[in-house]
Amino acid sequence: MVEVCKTNVRGRHDSMAMLNILKQKFPELIMNFDLEDCDRILRIEGDPIFITAIISEMKLKDFICEPLH
Repeated sequence: MVEVCKTNVRGRHDSMAMLNILKQKFPELIMNFDLEDCDRILRIEGDPIFITAIISEMKLKDFICEPLH
């Protein structure tokens, strides 16, 4: 299963910090940011993906995270 989300993460420092947090909470998932994309994509691979929980974690750090469909 793959989920792709639009975010407002801007720099490498923020993306690495957020990935560390997300990987601690969801170690079974493979995640990365594409900061070159205009939507600053967060790509999540795994099964199951608890997208609501991931969005909540992003919001706790003042980041927007919206699934793209």
